[in-house]
Amino acid sequence: PPHERFIVRLRARGGGMEVAFPGTSSSWRSRTDTARDVYHVVGSFCAWRLADAAPLEPSRDPGRPGLYTGRFFIGEAYREEFQVVVNENWTQTLHPRSPSPSGQGFLQGPGLADQSLHWFVHGDPGQLVEVTLDFGAEDNLRMVTCRLVEGFGAELIDAAIAE
Repeated sequence: PPHERFIVRLRARGGGMEVAFPGTSSSWRSRTDTARDVYHVVGSFCAWRLADAAPLEPSRDPGRPGLYTGRFFIGEAYREEFQVVVNENWTQTLHPRSPSPSGQGFLQGPGLADQSLHWFVHGDPGQLVEVTLDFGAEDNLRMVTCRLVEGFGAELIDAAIAE
């Protein structure tokens, strides 16, 4: 009937939503297995071109929602600079307040940022770098970090090319 009142229960859990109508068997639950946003690491390693940016893949560990990782290689300059771009949209860039090593510099954004606001990493040419975006980090200094991947450097790339 028109103007009838009813109660709706709304519950947010694990990144999803559930709507239930008490007293009935009706309910609706959002899917939590689909990513809502897509993240890419873009920087000097790809000449700041989104088309060549490294995707950040969501963790496959259900105990780590909000954890994304991506990889790129250090170039001939022994240093790379990077930012994280959301949904391939430059106006949705995650970046530090000032140029900073990863794991340092207060996270800013998403918003428009020029390339001067970047994280940086040093390493040998050909060294593999793994970038982590972690929405579950204790603070925003640790939301974007990177590390040099041990055992995967120029000598392994040369060996793979030789095979």
